[in-house]
Amino acid sequence: MLFLCLLQVIKSLMIYENDHDPKKKILIIGSGGREHALAWRLRKEGAEIFVTPGNAGLFEDGFKDANIDSEIFDLVVSFTKSKKIDLVIIGPEKPLVLGLGNRLRKEGILVIGPNKDAAQLEASKSFAKKIMHQAGIPSAPFRAFSDYNDARVYLDELYRNTDEDSPVVIKADGLAGGKGVVLPSNLDEAQTFLRQFMQEGLFGESSKRIVIEERLEGNELSFICLCSSEHFISLPTSRDYKRLKNGDLGPNTGGMGARVPSPDEKEETRTWIEETVLRPLFRELKKEGITYTGFLYVGLMLTQSGMKVLEFNVRLGDPETQALMVGIEEKLLPYLFLCAKGQIKKDVQLTTKETACLVLTSQYYGEGEVRKGDVIVGLENVDSKMFFAGVKKEKGLFYTEGGRVLSICSTGEGCMDRCLEEAKKISWKGMHYRTDL
Repeated sequence: MLFLCLLQVIKSLMIYENDHDPKKKILIIGSGGREHALAWRLRKEGAEIFVTPGNAGLFEDGFKDANIDSEIFDLVVSFTKSKKIDLVIIGPEKPLVLGLGNRLRKEGILVIGPNKDAAQLEASKSFAKKIMHQAGIPSAPFRAFSDYNDARVYLDELYRNTDEDSPVVIKADGLAGGKGVVLPSNLDEAQTFLRQFMQEGLFGESSKRIVIEERLEGNELSFICLCSSEHFISLPTSRDYKRLKNGDLGPNTGGMGARVPSPDEKEETRTWIEETVLRPLFRELKKEGITYTGFLYVGLMLTQSGMKVLEFNVRLGDPETQALMVGIEEKLLPYLFLCAKGQIKKDVQLTTKETACLVLTSQYYGEGEVRKGDVIVGLENVDSKMFFAGVKKEKGLFYTEGGRVLSICSTGEGCMDRCLEEAKKISWKGMHYRTDL
């Protein structure tokens, strides 16, 4: 009887402790709509959120400004320790490529984001293609070049030996802010891009080395998972609309909108990706001495001959994240801690409500020097959830401050139509968005 009483007391104390567990403190590094959406979601799940560098719209939403330079690792470590941060989530690719994940782990700080060696999957397209080829992952045939003349001769041969007008994709090998992939419409255009990349240094050192791939045709599908060693938490698939203009015309962008789940997702889609892409990838990385921890983005093309991998990103996608954070039905926060601690013991597939995200951009986004400094009108009239990116605030007014300014998200049947209706309530000079999604 005494034992039973003691057991009941212990259980009561455990419940009391769990009910009064202090909020987890999360530091999110990044400044875009992706980071705003992630912060919003994790706060809904009970976390206390700090962000750096953030943006004016994000901070208007009530998140705390860490106010540190994420490229100065000593500052990140000092802030994290002084504020007793429980978990750091690195949003953009650059701090990962610079090795912030390595430094934080060395200091014993839990972090979501791969180490520098694993970040080469995004930092170097030729490295990623090499890994795909060695692992037997379906992808387009490719050649990598560091010599301009060799690349020019190869392009001439490709166009001479095909009846297609545009058989290739040209990619800057390094990071180019989502703008380093071009789809030339003919040989003259291909040679122009090649010269801009390799000789004129359009993206600096990132485009001095390039990859030329066979162009794949079909719908694109985005797959994001949370990886810890050999296991992963699979998020629902997305369709990301990358081309700037209606009808999938114009240049590639960072993304003009997204739907989750992808209209092309089938019952077997995620299992196929897990078995045909992820497991071979992790095995090949292990041979290279690389362990992957964090979010992994897989961009795929649904071709007539099956799914093929276009690219890997070592982070969450944008604008896919905005739609995912609104739509995912399970709690994400527990999985983040399991991942950071290396304690994911089995594969899990998360579920989602139907969700859409529409991106509103500044004039000339994707086409040249982006217009900035225009006052944004009508934000107070929008009922759907908005996530901010390229904005600043002065004297109570929001102004455009970047290419992708904000995104609007909605869920349920007709969700994209609602996003489009909400977009009509907002305006600034030169505002652009696709109306055909």
